[in-house]
Amino acid sequence: MGAFVIPVIVSILILGSLGLIQEADAVTFTATQSGDWDDASTWDGAGPPTVVGSSDTVTIPAVITVTIRSGVIINNFGTIDNFGTINNSGGRIDNFGPINNFGTLNNFGGIINNFVTITNFGTLNNLGAIENIGTILNFGPINFGVINNGGEGTIIGGSCGSGTTLNPSTNVCEADAGPTLTCGTGTTQVGDVCVPSSTLTCGTGTTQVGDVCVPSSTLTCGTGTTQVGDECVPSSTLTCGTGTIELNNECVPSSTLTCGTGTTQVGDVCVPSSTLVCGPGTIEDTNECIPDPLTTLECGTGTVQEGQICVPESTLTCGAGTIQEGNECVAVSGVTPSSTIDSLIDEVNSLVGMDMLDSKDAKKSLKKLDKALDKLEKGNEKACNEVEKFVKEVNKLVDKEKLDASKAQPLLDEANSLLTQCPVDNDDDD
Repeated sequence: MGAFVIPVIVSILILGSLGLIQEADAVTFTATQSGDWDDASTWDGAGPPTVVGSSDTVTIPAVITVTIRSGVIINNFGTIDNFGTINNSGGRIDNFGPINNFGTLNNFGGIINNFVTITNFGTLNNLGAIENIGTILNFGPINFGVINNGGEGTIIGGSCGSGTTLNPSTNVCEADAGPTLTCGTGTTQVGDVCVPSSTLTCGTGTTQVGDVCVPSSTLTCGTGTTQVGDECVPSSTLTCGTGTIELNNECVPSSTLTCGTGTTQVGDVCVPSSTLVCGPGTIEDTNECIPDPLTTLECGTGTVQEGQICVPESTLTCGAGTIQEGNECVAVSGVTPSSTIDSLIDEVNSLVGMDMLDSKDAKKSLKKLDKALDKLEKGNEKACNEVEKFVKEVNKLVDKEKLDASKAQPLLDEANSLLTQCPVDNDDDD
């Protein structure tokens, strides 16, 4: 257990400050690009979250890699959800809250001190030191290295992974003796495989992280570009075919996983499946609620249903021989002057009923229409004079701002259409 590196005094100070951390407002940090953990640009200018409060959450999405550089210490009292890649390259993670790994957690020469829970659904590659006095829940492979369990430490589920075996007497994953390999220059045996030896000669602009050379700088690339190595190159938008997904600007085979009860496949990992409760008029479709295409809505006065929403019913200008139904003009058979006047009377009364026209102001207009209808039924062609008077009365209402012009126009259009059927000369009998 000599690999523990947290002095007792520092641990007490960190735990003692927990009450202060709990009082702060909850903050969610989400990595928006690959980069160093302690670089604010990795988190879109927020943070960086080197101290994660008890109510805080850190999320690393898929296809994003966050690196903990040598000398950087992360104190986690909240929750870290990793769907991408965390490279602990000589840094240190002191974990007092849950770490949920759905992607890849690489401990390259770093230290992880676990006091609470690490749950591994993805891959944990350990070439450093993991000191565990909490709980490691393992549902995926743990490759290489040694996990030292304290007196209260527990590893539950899974296996120690490639190249290691759990020693039941010590509850420690120990490297397999395995065969003795003859590894070439620049490589060394780890478990049953030859891997690059720890001291590499990395080229200009790169640095050693674990046993690989990676770009030493994180560039800020402009729109339409992405970092490849130590330069910005045009980013490609790929159309990946069936059975493939885009990963780091290339199409790679997508894996079809067999996910257990309560989980569902997201990308190349199984994550807990959500149970949605969709409200009235919606149905569940692929873990989201969408409008039910078969729902019939009850739309209020002046509105009609279009798709799954109620929209204002528009007032159309329909020509002679047509009437408005919903938001369109449809042909009407058997249209007569009498039916047109009846229609005008109904429309005026409708405006009164919708409080768009005062009943007193509508009285004169309705009187002209009643006279026109009476004369028309008696075979008197001078009924057209009454229609003309109706037109003048409607225009007066508009001029006096007692009727909105947009509501008056359909009345005027219908009346003028009727007047086109009148004789050329009509004497005013009023």
